[in-house]
Amino acid sequence: MTERLPEPTAEPLLEVRDLTVDFTSASQTLRAVESVSFHVDPGETVGLIGESGSGKSTIVRAILRLLSPTAVVTGAIRFDGIDVTHQPERMLRPLRWKRMAFVPQSAMNSLDPVRQVGRQLAR
Repeated sequence: MTERLPEPTAEPLLEVRDLTVDFTSASQTLRAVESVSFHVDPGETVGLIGESGSGKSTIVRAILRLLSPTAVVTGAIRFDGIDVTHQPERMLRPLRWKRMAFVPQSAMNSLDPVRQVGRQLAR
């Protein structure tokens, strides 16, 4: 008798597939993020870690749809079953900062130093 791992029962809370972000100007295109894929399961906490300029903030801003108009985003982003990449702006407002948010690199300006970090990040 061979044991098998149980099948996952829930879809990922966040799924990012083949995310690419280019910034365009009249004279050039700069690729900031190329083919990033990952998922976050319900109850899971994830942090993006990398060198300065590696694209961490760009990835999160793409997920939240907070990039400048010069950004061209391709790939798929789903949050709690919602296709974020094709939702009108008015549909995203209730999600932002209530259901999904990010702590920028200057965390000392974003977090309350007298409260535990976990309590500030927990829902």
